[in-house]
Amino acid sequence: MKASLIDVERVSETELEQCFSLLQDSFEGVSKKSFFKDLSEKEKIILLEDDSRVVGFSTIMSFPLQISSGTIEIVFSGDTAVDPAARNSREIGRCLAEYLFLAMSRSLHPVWYVLISKGWRTYRAMWFLFKQAYPQSDEDVLLHEYQGIVRAFRNHKYPDRQLYNDSVLVGQNDAQCIRSGSDDLTVRAGESGEIFTTLNPGYATGDELVCIAHVCKSNMTPSFFRCQPKKA
Repeated sequence: MKASLIDVERVSETELEQCFSLLQDSFEGVSKKSFFKDLSEKEKIILLEDDSRVVGFSTIMSFPLQISSGTIEIVFSGDTAVDPAARNSREIGRCLAEYLFLAMSRSLHPVWYVLISKGWRTYRAMWFLFKQAYPQSDEDVLLHEYQGIVRAFRNHKYPDRQLYNDSVLVGQNDAQCIRSGSDDLTVRAGESGEIFTTLNPGYATGDELVCIAHVCKSNMTPSFFRCQPKKA
């Protein structure tokens, strides 16, 4: 399996159909309208392929965001779905790290990564790249820096959605949610998923936990560093 980070406009119709099918298989409430709306605002897409077939994808974009202390650069992952058989691959994480390195090199402002997590697996993935990410506890939700970024992000991207406890985007009537009967609804004991369900108890009905991490060298895991693009 191999993942590639490519411009959204370069994705073929066949690849788009395979991405949409993956999203439908993972979540209820998926529509072509919402899929293409998410895609239209994104800059890049990560495609994970196995024998020329898409088995995972994630859309991604960046934009400046004004907070009380000044301007920051937000890197935001949108629609993401991976075939269960391909979940052991770290290729999507590698491509995401590649994009984050690119964002750091071109931005004049501090870079923060934002992930809105529908399930515990995506929440757990934050620690593949970052030593410290938020929130990890109820106390983190009360941190001024976390609150400021999350509130500003919500006001910019989702002004029509309710923000519960300064950390959870409440699902709307047409919200995507994990498919009934999916293994993703079952959280394994002793894993970070238990923290996720405590912080986002309404995840099964479409509530999403807003997760953030400062993108800087001091906050990178060894896995992140290994993804650094080689200099020409």
